[in-house]
Amino acid sequence: MAGYVIDQSVALLVGVLITARFYFTFFFLVEGDMGPIQALEASWQASRGNHLKVAVLLLLNSLLPVLGLLVLVVGIIPDINLSLLLWVSAYRQIVGQPQQPGAGAPARV
Repeated sequence: MAGYVIDQSVALLVGVLITARFYFTFFFLVEGDMGPIQALEASWQASRGNHLKVAVLLLLNSLLPVLGLLVLVVGIIPDINLSLLLWVSAYRQIVGQPQQPGAGAPARV
């Protein structure tokens, strides 16, 4: 029994750490206009050095909806929104703000 618990714990830990490295792939697909392989590579590179923080965020985002269900089911609505905002905020903090074309040039009227 102890071997099973240890095995499952290690598998969960490895799974969370690998998932954390690919956590921002969706954003690179959409915003970076990349293909699937390039988006996976970009997410892996972006999370380098931050993968433990991203893993904690992943676990937090997994637990928030569960807490929302415990609060009379209605709490899941704000919890899902909060989870999505945390995900986007983490992406912006790691990757940075997008560069606007011509951001330094004055607008022509």
